[in-house]
Amino acid sequence: MKIGILRSHQRPALESLLGKSHVHAKVKGDAVHRSDDEDARRWFADPSSRPATMKAIEDAGYPLDAVEVEAFQRALPSLATIERLIVSAQKRLDVFLNQLEKTAKARAEAMRIAIEAEIAAHDAEALAWSKKSKAHGIATTDRSK
Repeated sequence: MKIGILRSHQRPALESLLGKSHVHAKVKGDAVHRSDDEDARRWFADPSSRPATMKAIEDAGYPLDAVEVEAFQRALPSLATIERLIVSAQKRLDVFLNQLEKTAKARAEAMRIAIEAEIAAHDAEALAWSKKSKAHGIATTDRSK
């Protein structure tokens, strides 16, 4: 989405930059007419027209990446919204993962307690059986097998 938003702002950015730099101003009578829209159309339709336009933009005092910078500035409000949505989604994911971790820890703790109780009950039963067997003179065997 961010790349799409930046790309959608390139043409208006180029037109704005051409207008600011008065790169292709034409004089008709007493009025100055700029063909910013036509120059922008050519820029996107015919890549071979780009070097001459970029040279004119550079000659007006703008850097090579001026179109990208202008597009970024124009897209910034939309990009900021997307970034806020991403941060919000990351926070929700973190909350979910923390809750999952707590639930898993609680279940693991409950299982540990249940297993220890079962082992203790088994050990107590085996000990009682062993004492009972000795008292009656019966040879004890390992009941856990």
